[in-house]
Amino acid sequence: MGEVEISARAYVKMCLHAARYPHAAVNGLLLAPAQRSEECLCLTDCVPLFHSHLALSVMLEVALNQVDVWGAQAGLVVAGYYHANAALDDQSPGPLALKIAGRIAEFFPDAVLIMLDNQKLVPQPHVPPVIVLENHGLRWVPKDKNLVMWRDWEESRHMVGALLDGRAYQHLVDFDCHLDDIRQDWTNQQLNTQITQWRWSKTWPPFPSPAVVDLWLPGHRLAHAVTFRRWLHRNRGPSQLPADPCGLHSSITHSTQRRDYAFLLLKTFSTSC
Repeated sequence: MGEVEISARAYVKMCLHAARYPHAAVNGLLLAPAQRSEECLCLTDCVPLFHSHLALSVMLEVALNQVDVWGAQAGLVVAGYYHANAALDDQSPGPLALKIAGRIAEFFPDAVLIMLDNQKLVPQPHVPPVIVLENHGLRWVPKDKNLVMWRDWEESRHMVGALLDGRAYQHLVDFDCHLDDIRQDWTNQQLNTQITQWRWSKTWPPFPSPAVVDLWLPGHRLAHAVTFRRWLHRNRGPSQLPADPCGLHSSITHSTQRRDYAFLLLKTFSTSC
């Protein structure tokens, strides 16, 4: 198997899952695009599974089936498994982790097993707190570290630190939470939005003054939204811009401040991407 690339979203959600339940073992599934190159396995997302009763096969089957269906609709496949042991100094995969990873490898031969290193799970670690293993026949062995790539390690580690400070882990939903209350979203779209907004806040150029001057005036909202849209085309490219960036303007009161309205425009844009 070739290189493995871990995205910021997948890494952040693994860490937040472990941070929300520091007293327990946690596990989850790693996802990759169904259409991929043979040279690199890109882990773009993960689905947190359990923090209690990890060994219950019925719950695991339900989770795997739902993730398979949802992933197929999103163009994703289950490409790996992650696990964090309850003990601080235990980074070795146990029988359960090996069994689930082996099951995934039956359907996806290039699957990886990621063990979280609890001792290195700090807000901003200097080295990635993960151990990536690959399947060699009947054995799972550590993968060559030179073949484990990060889309942006510096961004990933700073993002984890910032989200931990903001207690974003409180918004993380795993399948245990979903089975207790089916209204809770195990795909974690709210958390995905937080991750995206954090990245944009660190990479976007400053707002141009025409896009934010007098945004609170109702008669000028549409004009400024068009200006904002043109600025997005110029600075970020035209891909998947919302057809109506001012779609939420009818719910905005006369007293809305410029910053709040600009944030609503950003939120509208983020939900369309």
